[in-house]
Amino acid sequence: MTTNWTCEQTESRLIDYLDGLLQPAELAAFNAHAHTCERCAPLVASVSDLLINLHALPNLETPPRLVYAILDKTLGPRETVTGWAAVLAWFKNFSLPRVAYGTASLATTFLILATASGFSFFNSLSSFPMGYFKPSFPFLFPFGFNFK
Repeated sequence: MTTNWTCEQTESRLIDYLDGLLQPAELAAFNAHAHTCERCAPLVASVSDLLINLHALPNLETPPRLVYAILDKTLGPRETVTGWAAVLAWFKNFSLPRVAYGTASLATTFLILATASGFSFFNSLSSFPMGYFKPSFPFLFPFGFNFK
């Protein structure tokens, strides 16, 4: 690290100095330059005072719908979708691949855990009344559909 600190370095690293992110050697070089330079001393003093005054200000509550107001002013007003179009737009999100993969993964995980715990959906159907759920084609159920 060079000990010759320049005014350009002071300007570019001023925020790091104020945030306390400079290494000890950089901090010593920064302080040596900032205290002796006629141009940098007022800059460092004014920016540090400004930062102290900003931190002293109370936090303001965010107005409601601030984000939407900013978007309307910058991008223009948007059309509001109502009725069936809104419902269809909401269901449109389910056609995204990540939702489909997530749903398939969740269903697979549920089936694996249910099977590992010893639960059998097909054996639990025998408690239903006769004819409630009987497969018409037994060859479609090769995993032991056992109806009585």
